[in-house]
Amino acid sequence: AATVALLGKLENASALRAVLACVRDRSPRVRANALEAVGARFAGVEAARVMARFVADPHHRVRSVAIKFLLLYGVKSAEDHLRVMVESSEALCRAAAAWVLREVKPTKQMAEWIKKLLADASEMVSNMAQSAAQGIGSKARA
Repeated sequence: AATVALLGKLENASALRAVLACVRDRSPRVRANALEAVGARFAGVEAARVMARFVADPHHRVRSVAIKFLLLYGVKSAEDHLRVMVESSEALCRAAAAWVLREVKPTKQMAEWIKKLLADASEMVSNMAQSAAQGIGSKARA
């Protein structure tokens, strides 16, 4: 996973091919790091297509990275996938959703989800939602 993250920072076509190959890795950490590397370097239709393949990944971290970049690319339908994570019965999934909310400029609906997650019974989720709530003001000014 760390190697993929480092390869993603290289300005090298061979490194990029290696990173793209890792989006199919068995390890969710490797897949998530590969998606982070792709998302950090690319935008547009091709990058969105890569991310779209992972919005239903079985692992919450991989899903959240894909959703984050789709939202940053302006893909409105990614909000539907984020809603599913917000409403999940799994605390790790809800915390990952709160992380996404921290990373993007929230819509009015997303701001409501942040409020909901602030009151979550899981301290991990509510702490991440607090971080998202603190970011709302700075993103609004940006």
